Amino acid sequence: MNRHFPTLSSFRVRPPRSRAARRPVAFLSRIPRRKGFSRRGFTLIEMLVGLIIATLVVGGVLGLISSSMRHRFRIEEKRMVQPVLEAAAQTILAAPFRATEGNIQLAEMSGSPVVSVRIAPVPLDEATVGGKSAQLCRVILGYKTGELEFSLLVPNKDTTE
Repeated sequence: MNRHFPTLSSFRVRPPRSRAARRPVAFLSRIPRRKGFSRRGFTLIEMLVGLIIATLVVGGVLGLISSSMRHRFRIEEKRMVQPVLEAAAQTILAAPFRATEGNIQLAEMSGSPVVSVRIAPVPLDEATVGGKSAQLCRVILGYKTGELEFSLLVPNKDTTE
């Protein structure tokens, strides 16, 4: 059996390590350094530019989200208001004299909403409709934030009796 034992001549004496070699990032010292660049990290200006860009991106995204939510709220409100206005318009079209009352309460709907009615007479000569005289009016219905506008021939009070 031939065992190989190391001899003293096979051991190499190494010089003591330097402080830079003892640091955990010592492997970076082997990377060739480009002229004009340091490896110490970001400069203050680089950080400020990065923060400004990030702020602009986040502000833009939040603006889009806010705009989308406002649009959604308006659509939802219009979806709730429009049927009430249409029901009030049907009530007025069925009985045109009710347009002169000022407000219409829709008792047949849940919550009995009250719709405001504004009338603006259209300045024309009296029109004759089926032998009865009537006034052409512009009717504007309002409920919460919604409005509905249409034209209507409102019979004169002396011809309805």
